[in-house]
Amino acid sequence: MTEQPGPSTGQQQAEPQAPPAAAPQSPVAAQAPVAGQPPAPVAGQPAQKDKTVAILLAVFLGFWAWIYTWQVDKKKFWIFLGVGVLTLGLGFIVAWIWAIVDAATRDAGWYAAYPNVA
Repeated sequence: MTEQPGPSTGQQQAEPQAPPAAAPQSPVAAQAPVAGQPPAPVAGQPAQKDKTVAILLAVFLGFWAWIYTWQVDKKKFWIFLGVGVLTLGLGFIVAWIWAIVDAATRDAGWYAAYPNVA
C-alpha cells in the first residue's frame, strides 16, 4: 500500500494567491471630481446654497430664513427679532414679507458664490 500525498502526510497544497493590490492613489487624484457629480464639500467651508431653498425657507419661516445665509444676513435677523419683540409681533409681519422679497430678488449666482459675496 502506497501513501498518496495529501494533507494528512504533512504536505501542504498550494493556496490560491490574491490578485496584486492596486497602486495607491495620490491625495490629489482621490479628491478629483467624477464626471457628472458635484465636487465633495471641503471641510471648513459651508455647503453651496440654493435660491429655491432660500425662497421656500422665507415663505414658511419668515425672517428665520436669514439664518440660511447667516454670514451676510445676521444684522437683518437680529434687527427684526428686536423690532418684532418691541412691536409685540407686528414687526414680524413686515420681516416675513421682506425675507421673501430679499430671497426672491437675489440672483441664483449670489447663492452659488455664498459666502464670498458682498
